[in-house]
Amino acid sequence: GDSKRAAALFEEARQASAAAGDRGGIARALQRVGVLNYRQGNLKEARTFVEQSLAIFRESGDEGGQAAALNNLANIEGDAGAIDESLRTHERVLELQRRLGNQRGVAGSLGNIASIFQYQGDMAGSLRKHEESLAILRELGDKSAIAVEVNNMGRVLASQGNLPGAQKMFEEALAIKKEIGNRGSMSFTLRDLGELRAAQGDLAGGRQFLEESISIREELGQAVRAAETRISLAALANEEGKGAEAEALARRALDVLVKEGLRDEHAFALAALADALAAQGKLDEARKTIATAKTVSAKSDAAYVRFAVRLVAGRVAFAAGRFPETSRELRDALQEARRGGLYGEALEARLALAQNDLRSGKAAAARQALEGIETDARAKGFLGIAEKASRARA
Repeated sequence: GDSKRAAALFEEARQASAAAGDRGGIARALQRVGVLNYRQGNLKEARTFVEQSLAIFRESGDEGGQAAALNNLANIEGDAGAIDESLRTHERVLELQRRLGNQRGVAGSLGNIASIFQYQGDMAGSLRKHEESLAILRELGDKSAIAVEVNNMGRVLASQGNLPGAQKMFEEALAIKKEIGNRGSMSFTLRDLGELRAAQGDLAGGRQFLEESISIREELGQAVRAAETRISLAALANEEGKGAEAEALARRALDVLVKEGLRDEHAFALAALADALAAQGKLDEARKTIATAKTVSAKSDAAYVRFAVRLVAGRVAFAAGRFPETSRELRDALQEARRGGLYGEALEARLALAQNDLRSGKAAAARQALEGIETDARAKGFLGIAEKASRARA
């Protein structure tokens, strides 16, 4: 967990390898520093180190080293929002790992491709790839990788609206990560559990998980990862009616994410900020902020980002009493959610549309819609949305 000490040790290893004329050692040290920066969310630095290592591995003809470097490069590309490029690189890695007979590498590549499929909205395809990967990892007995894969499957199930299945996966992943003492990896699962509990209507429980995730990430020096969790906590704070706290959290996240050039997370944070501003009645600033979010997210491949921006654009318009504009934005949000296979997000958009209809004089249609939303939400365990729909019908 001591990232500064790890970086210093990797630099010592690189210098020792250079002094000994060990090009392979230099490449491995460069790659480890790249991975360290990636885990901290420093993508620009990570890419520089990984590309340097890849050049040395290619020069020496080390295919195993090339596969590892390309895998890290594909992960960096994905986090930077270059999804198609990331998928192509992961597919190259999968082919190379199969040729080398590296089953652990094959499993890792399958899992990475699965995550991209989820990002693109192909939930069924994502689950199939995750299941292939997990079967290999269980045979190998690789606990650390099993935990990551189980966690990722939980994310797919959550996107599909299977909250009980997702919770089971997250809890299994967290138990394994605690057993092996991987606190950095634990922070991802804690964020996922926090968002899950919030969707289930347990805001206090969700807050506890998210705050623990932030605490670990700050302790490990992972400023970007901590910023990502702060966006989730900002959304939860807004649900709790704590608009000022939500605004402060979103602004703090933005300070980090803008500096790192992370387009999708930047847009997501802007949406969270606009939502908090609108909740506090700061409508002029909210409109300007969501307009910026639209510009930033225009080229995003992520359905969840485009959804979040459109949903908040609808909420800002609703707060201003612009009901036709609200309807247009929310219908776009619903379309993005359905296209991306995002069940909970689709429920959110449906709820907001029904509330807009209620305010704009379409009471009968709105109450009928709210009844259907409440039924669907309770059936899937989205109790927060179900309660909102129930209160709106009263």
